[in-house]
Amino acid sequence: YYHSSEKMCQLEEWLFANFRSDGVGLSTTLRGMAEAMGSEIKYSPNNIAQLKTPALKLKDVDGAKLVDVDKDGRLPIILEGLRMVKQKLGHLTPVSGTVTGPFTVAAMVLGTEQLMIGMIKKPDKVKQLLDVIVENNNRYIQRLIDLGVGIGFADPVSSTSLLSVEQYKEF
Repeated sequence: YYHSSEKMCQLEEWLFANFRSDGVGLSTTLRGMAEAMGSEIKYSPNNIAQLKTPALKLKDVDGAKLVDVDKDGRLPIILEGLRMVKQKLGHLTPVSGTVTGPFTVAAMVLGTEQLMIGMIKKPDKVKQLLDVIVENNNRYIQRLIDLGVGIGFADPVSSTSLLSVEQYKEF
């Protein structure tokens, strides 16, 4: 599924046909943008994808990658899947693409523990990384706009179970 636009589309078609959901769509997943930025992701046959190796160490943030959403990682596969879903189901129900928020992408680029430490010890480096991630997300969002699909947003690492409201506002 993770590596096939066709399977992504087939699943959305099946879900819509069987459950008549009020919308369909595809997500970058919590690791998709980080993978495009160079993180190594472990794919298991019977589990969700997991971060295997972060792309960067905090000291190396200057090397954070600006992505080409049409070429890097699985982003082009997901965009093609969205195009297919819109073509097949867009006349029946709204289609959307979900983008992963900056804190969650940063956790997948650095590792969650290193992100949390960096927010305290090297906030300037974390802010620098978040700026690159926001630019990458904006590039992806532009493709979603070009496709004419709705846009969803998920950033679970920014929840108050990990960050205080003050930390969130600071970054």
